[in-house]
Amino acid sequence: MGVVLVTGGTGRLGRVLLPRLLAAGHEVRAPVRRPDAELPAGVEAVRGDLGVPPLPARALDGVTHVIHLASGSAEGQIDGVDLAGTRALINAARAAGHPHLIYLSIVGVEQVPSPLYSAKVEVEAMLAASDLPWTSLRTPQFHELIWGSFNRPSAAPFVVEGRRYQPVACADVADFVLGLLTRPPANAVVEMGGPEVLEATELASIYAEVMGRPQPALRPAPESLGETRDALTTPSHREGRVTWRRFVEAQRDAATP
Repeated sequence: MGVVLVTGGTGRLGRVLLPRLLAAGHEVRAPVRRPDAELPAGVEAVRGDLGVPPLPARALDGVTHVIHLASGSAEGQIDGVDLAGTRALINAARAAGHPHLIYLSIVGVEQVPSPLYSAKVEVEAMLAASDLPWTSLRTPQFHELIWGSFNRPSAAPFVVEGRRYQPVACADVADFVLGLLTRPPANAVVEMGGPEVLEATELASIYAEVMGRPQPALRPAPESLGETRDALTTPSHREGRVTWRRFVEAQRDAATP
C-alpha cells in the first residue's frame, strides 16, 4: 500500500474516510492547521494550511495518492483554499513525483450558479490542464449536510423548494473513494450518487415523519430554477446504498437514550 495524503481530513467526509484508509492498510497523512486537530490514531499530522500555501515539502514526500477534500465555504475561503490552495497543491504534487490526485467535486457544478460551484469547475479545468494523473469525483449533497440543515431550525434553509435531490451518505462516498485508489486514474470527471432521487418536499416530509417534528422550512425556489431542477442529481449513478429514510432513522436511534 502507498502513502495517501488527505486534505480536509477533519471535515465531514474526511472523518469517515480516514479510518477506512487505515483499515485498508494505507499509510495516511493529513495537513492540519492546529496542533490539537483531532485525527484517528495512526494518521500522520503535518502542520500546514491549504489556504496559506505552500504546504511543507514533507507533506507530499513519498505520496502515491492525494485525496483533495478541502474546500472553502465563505467567498474569501473559496479563493484561498479552492483556487490558490489547489494551484499550490498541483505544483507540489508535480515536484513530488506526480501522484494520482483525486478531487472531490459536486454533481451539477456547471449548471447551478454559486461561487463555490464555479470554483470547482475552475479546479477541474486546472486538473485537466496539468500533467498530473487525476480523477474528479462528483457527488450529490451528503445526507449529513441535509440533516444538519434540517436539524438547525434557526439556520437559513438549505434545501431548495422545487429542486430534486439524490443525497448520498458519507460512508458510501468514502467506500467509493477507496475503490478509486485501486483503479487507474480516470483523467476525467466521474460521478456517483445516492440510491434514490427525491423531491425537496419528500426530504422534508420524511425527516418530519421519522423525527416526529414539524416539517422543516425549504428555501424558496429562485426564478432561474427552471432547467436546473434536476441539476444536482445523477440518476444513472446510484452506487450509494443508504437511503435518506434509513439515514434519518439511524440519527434518531443514535440520539435515543
